[in-house]
Amino acid sequence: MSSQADNLMPSIARPLDRPVLWLVKLLLSLRHARVMLQFRRRAGYWPDAARPRRAGEKMLWRKLFDHDPRFVTFTDKLATRALQARLCPDLPAATLLWQGTDAAAIPAAVLNRPIVIKASHGCGHSLALPAGRSRPLRRRQAKRLNGWLRQTYGRHQAEWAYRHAGRRLFAEALIETAPGEALLDLSVHVVDGQPLFVEAILGNKTGCQRKGYFHPDGRRWPEIEPRRREPARRPALPADFRLPGCLAEALRHAATLAAGVDYLRVDFLVARGRLHGGEIAVYPGSGLARLSEFQAYDALLASRWDLSRTWFLATPQRGWRRLYAAALARDLAAGEAGR
Repeated sequence: MSSQADNLMPSIARPLDRPVLWLVKLLLSLRHARVMLQFRRRAGYWPDAARPRRAGEKMLWRKLFDHDPRFVTFTDKLATRALQARLCPDLPAATLLWQGTDAAAIPAAVLNRPIVIKASHGCGHSLALPAGRSRPLRRRQAKRLNGWLRQTYGRHQAEWAYRHAGRRLFAEALIETAPGEALLDLSVHVVDGQPLFVEAILGNKTGCQRKGYFHPDGRRWPEIEPRRREPARRPALPADFRLPGCLAEALRHAATLAAGVDYLRVDFLVARGRLHGGEIAVYPGSGLARLSEFQAYDALLASRWDLSRTWFLATPQRGWRRLYAAALARDLAAGEAGR
């Protein structure tokens, strides 16, 4: 992806670039004071969202500036399913059983089998019914599910794309695991179409969650695992944990789905050794990981995440954003040349 600044700049900075970057930083501090304060509390430092260098700052910059239309597709779970079916037709997905806007309308035949009910436009909006049920949802349950559709997920974290994602409920068949097997989440972090590292999670979003980080070739990558103050609360996977044989397949599909995008996290599920398509994360962790715990992780991602390849810098901007985009592009080019 070429930068709009290619036609606007020489390779050296212009005298006004530094004042422009400083003024944009001040503007963001005033306009998004709550977001900046939230970042300080969660990440542990004050961000420079106008001239981002750390990975957390780059994620904040993405939320405030990089409104790539493709992000809307990625944050819409149903649109992501359709994208996976088109680009990766050999990637299995959980069976879609129903979709609509009223949980009370879910057919009894769907409720009778093990399912998970989700909202298409948010993270954590899911209700698993692993045993199925022989009667309609309780009124309280249906009200809770329908309430998800009235929520604008990501608003407090300034996650722009969720505002424009489609709002529907849908039910999927639960992915069946072997007796005694735990469902495995594989998350492939992809920069500029190339897998950078892999997260493997057992018991995801439960009290028994265990996570590990790996090189794309399957080797454990302990150096980027978090240095938590209380590691016993969030234990890592055992040192001898091995990624499944479908890793190569996951890497291939992740590269296809993330092609042409500066950075994405592409998720998969593994059961009985078989890979299934999952979600695509535009804002992993919302960029709010505490730097003191994720310093090596942040440094790795920041070193490979190239903002010069983003939609914002490849698309003509207007007004002050045009001046800022050109100044930022020159600043990024100068930083790259100085490495």
